Amino acid sequence: MIKITDKILQLKKTNGTFIVFCEYDSEDVFSDFLEFIHNKLGANVGTENQYPYSKSAAIIFPFGVATAICQGGIGCALRIDPGEERVVKDIVERCLVIK
Repeated sequence: MIKITDKILQLKKTNGTFIVFCEYDSEDVFSDFLEFIHNKLGANVGTENQYPYSKSAAIIFPFGVATAICQGGIGCALRIDPGEERVVKDIVERCLVIK
């Protein structure tokens, strides 16, 4: 796990890279998380989907796509597909300038 800021972590797994936003730690704040992604990271946010154990939404950046998720054990995060290191790098750069 890599610490991006005090409140944002990066975790690489076999199913992708996760950018975890520690302040958003439950499904109760998932809508707030999506608003944060739109307002602070400049992404377009797709429709929120509810699954039995998680929530998700498509996230579209000018430089690529990610999936916003919220699930137990992780909280709210952006998942970037394997092999999309450029997208991860661009998201991390945006995270570093969040005020």
